[in-house]
Amino acid sequence: MPNPEELAAHPDYCLNEVDLDRLEYGFLKLDSGAYRRSAFMDQRIHSEKRESVRVPLGVMDKLVADIQATGKPIPINYIFHTAFCCSTLISRCLDIEGVCCALREPSVLMQMANYKRSGNHHMPDGNRWRVTLNTVLFLLAKTAIGNEAVLIKPTNAANNLSGEIIRDPRTHGVLLLYSSLEQFLISIIKKGEEGRAFVRKLFNVIMTDSQRTQALSPRSLAQLTDLQVAAFVWYLQMDNYLELIGGFPGARVRTLDCDAFLKEPAGMLEKLCALFGITVKAGILEEIVAGPVFRKYSKNNAHDYDSAVREAEYGKIAREYKVTLSGILAWSEHIRPQGPVRLPLSQAL
Repeated sequence: MPNPEELAAHPDYCLNEVDLDRLEYGFLKLDSGAYRRSAFMDQRIHSEKRESVRVPLGVMDKLVADIQATGKPIPINYIFHTAFCCSTLISRCLDIEGVCCALREPSVLMQMANYKRSGNHHMPDGNRWRVTLNTVLFLLAKTAIGNEAVLIKPTNAANNLSGEIIRDPRTHGVLLLYSSLEQFLISIIKKGEEGRAFVRKLFNVIMTDSQRTQALSPRSLAQLTDLQVAAFVWYLQMDNYLELIGGFPGARVRTLDCDAFLKEPAGMLEKLCALFGITVKAGILEEIVAGPVFRKYSKNNAHDYDSAVREAEYGKIAREYKVTLSGILAWSEHIRPQGPVRLPLSQAL
């Protein structure tokens, strides 16, 4: 079995669990190919049998602190997103061997987000929390090999960590990626019952992050339709973005509408490389845009999919559900006392 020093240094050992009940970190053994093949680093990458190791929190925290005291911190870039807005596609485009290591939705960040929300005995005191989050981010970043840049795309249900992450001294560049409310609603409709179940589950997870929803009675929440819940979810996520934009004016935080990305993918990828400090050879980004990454479904590359297919699908749903969408959009304008969120957001890429 590897010792803690190996776990803290070797890229093949992936931090996949933080257990604050047992006060342990859990690791899985993966190779760089497994990271890059995986759409997500959550329970889906854990389904295969892999070597696993557990280490006491105190042991790993001290080891990481000692390493940080003697070495230069690894800069970390982040893509926060609102779901269904090309975040997986963008992370795959920038996941270039020898250039950038992209980690998509590590389960440990979702666990940390839920611990932050729990407000019970799971929640560490302030110092304990900072130490744990520091260790988690360090152990994720060490996945990069050599001089690869580090890019982490948390699940959108972990966006409640975004403020603390932006304040972290290792944070280099941050992208706040989103779609319009209408596009978000169309994505939910497109996924059918799965989409409606997803958005209700997401709402139940993130509703405690907002005073707006905490002020609503359970009765009024129960009366919302699935698409009204979806509209609420979109606004809650945009509220978070607006707070970040206003709260960190001097940080390397940029916003991007996914439609703007799809209209000019190579140009936007070039701007993202500048934001994230990623150096690529001339022509590489154009090759990526013209290659298989843009011809496959980013969450499952067994399926063909591209922006033209997406545009056709979304257009068809927009026409079929025109009345429904118009009604939800009109209803949603009263969610915020300040009125609708104006797009595009400021600090655009």
